[in-house]
Amino acid sequence: TWFADPMVLGKYPEDGIKLFESEMPTVADGDMRTICQPLDFYGVNIYQGWTVRASSDSGATLVRIPDGPPLTTMEWPVTPKALYWGPRFLFERYQLPIVITENGMANCDWIHRDGKVHDPQRIDFIARYLSQFKRAIDDGVVAKGYFLWSLMD
Repeated sequence: TWFADPMVLGKYPEDGIKLFESEMPTVADGDMRTICQPLDFYGVNIYQGWTVRASSDSGATLVRIPDGPPLTTMEWPVTPKALYWGPRFLFERYQLPIVITENGMANCDWIHRDGKVHDPQRIDFIARYLSQFKRAIDDGVVAKGYFLWSLMD
């Protein structure tokens, strides 16, 4: 919200102002009118997510991922629910259609004897994430697009 609120809502979020008070940029008269312009959609890259829990002392605390979750080749946790909760949060906050501008995974590709790359890990990854994105859409998120990240995109 720190970067998006000024662009979409025309102001910095209150919790961010408290957190970054000593490093706040100088905002001159008219800056927010220039920064906050009508948008057709909100585009976001989502590869993974983190689970947080409410905390009385800091507002939120990170929940440790248990050992053994599926990982990408880059050792990023496979967290399909990020494609549910991320778009849902952004849509509810900004009321703009959502475009997933990047989503995907790196993987070691092997060319098999038949000359093809059989890619069950990537197929499974995409199916898991897209099922969660569909769930977000079914729950009311207006989605305008999804772009799969790949080496050649």
